[in-house]
Amino acid sequence: MDAIVHDGSDLTAEKIATLVAIERTGASMSMIAISMIALSYLVYPKLRTTPNTFLLFASIANAGASIASMIGYDGLMQGDESSLCQGQAFIFEWFMQADPWWSCAMACNVFLVFFCNVDPTTFPRYIWVYCLVCFGGPLIPAITLISIKDRSRGPVFGDATLWCWIGPNWSLVRLYAYYIPIWICIFLSIIIYIAVGYHVFRHRNRLRGAALHSLDKNGRLPSIQTTDVEDSTEEVRSLTVVVSFSMINDKCRYTPTESSTMERL
Repeated sequence: MDAIVHDGSDLTAEKIATLVAIERTGASMSMIAISMIALSYLVYPKLRTTPNTFLLFASIANAGASIASMIGYDGLMQGDESSLCQGQAFIFEWFMQADPWWSCAMACNVFLVFFCNVDPTTFPRYIWVYCLVCFGGPLIPAITLISIKDRSRGPVFGDATLWCWIGPNWSLVRLYAYYIPIWICIFLSIIIYIAVGYHVFRHRNRLRGAALHSLDKNGRLPSIQTTDVEDSTEEVRSLTVVVSFSMINDKCRYTPTESSTMERL
């Protein structure tokens, strides 16, 4: 089994066995972590927050990718057109891409909370929409690619060196059906988090500036002239939103800072 891979790779049987063992070990550890997430979510009601709900569904995508990884080289050993090989490639194309889609969905949730004043407790009501988009979106290219077969190049799903996926004869398809959608999700998530960070620090600095502007020479709030403080508070209040949107909190809520702004000032 020394002439190993059909795409020209010079991997020996020993190298492939080592890589497959590492791959299966990592997939097994991932499945253990996913099982712990699911068990904790089901056993402890306090952990059933909005962020943890989305994390659970993202873990389902990871579970699918881990199952495909645990198949390892067995699909290729049965042949490129075998059911095991085609199934492994289908799962890889579907679930490996669904994971960054869920990450992007959680970033979009943060955007809606900070910039659109959406109550995060309403997100679970539309979880079916998130599932339709994040699981259904990657499912479309997976179904399309498994259905395509060309006489000269063979099926799209085939030998990808260590597992079954999009074959080397269809390498350009990898770019458009897998990498570009993932890059879009990653880039969009980064842009959202940068915008949220800028939003938070900008309004924090405005609050501090309003507070310092309202202090007297002794560093205390004036006892008589409170009009300036109130005007500053009204200006800041219209722009400031504090969101307790933590994954470890047992409650996920949206709270306008009408009273807390006055306390800070």
